[in-house]
Formats: sequence, C-alpha cells, structure tokens
Amino acid sequence: MQKIAAENIAAGLTTNNGMIEKRTAVALLVLKQTRTWLFFNKLMWLMKATTMLQRLLRKCW
Repeated sequence: MQKIAAENIAAGLTTNNGMIEKRTAVALLVLKQTRTWLFFNKLMWLMKATTMLQRLLRKCW
C-alpha cells in the first residue's frame, strides 16, 4: 500500500487531486478483484479435490 501511496503522491505533484483519487480507487478495486479471484480459485480447487476423493472412495467401497 505504501508503494501505491508514493506513486499517487508523485502523480499528485504533476496532476490534480481528482486524478489521485481515481488512481487510488482503481488500485483498490483491482486489489479487491484479485482477492475474490484467489478465493474463488481456492473454492473451485477444494470442490475438485472433494469430488476426486469421493470417486476414489466409491471405487474402494
């Protein structure tokens, strides 16, 4: 977050405050999307793992 803040401050020296706010909002949005994407990926992986385990158990039983 500090790196993003530093970049925004640097941008603020050359542009107006509106641009800083926009860039921060975009950065936060991307961060949120990445988090949800990672969570979704983990969820899908868990579901695949459980289905594979169920298949193995069915074969064994």
